[in-house]
Amino acid sequence: MANIRKAESDRRSEIVTVKCTKDEKLQIDSAAQKNNKTTSSYVLECGLAGKERRRSKDRKRATELVLQQERINVMYRQVHKDTDKKLKSAIEQIIRGELSLWAF
Repeated sequence: MANIRKAESDRRSEIVTVKCTKDEKLQIDSAAQKNNKTTSSYVLECGLAGKERRRSKDRKRATELVLQQERINVMYRQVHKDTDKKLKSAIEQIIRGELSLWAF
């Protein structure tokens, strides 16, 4: 069987060093072994999968923020018509709090 060389862009040539405790290293090695992977492949796979989970979580969070903001806007428009200043003030505080959540 011929030895086929990978393209330069597909070759794993970069090195990442991670510091951890002995216990953490044992946990990683054990998990890699359970998944029939090398420690290097296991850590790489987990790191890339974690990145995708965060992206998915961010998309879900952004969607929920939009829906929440829409609900607040409806409440604000309704209260804005009314003259209850305490309620209006409370909703304005909620809106300010919501705006800070958009900074993620």
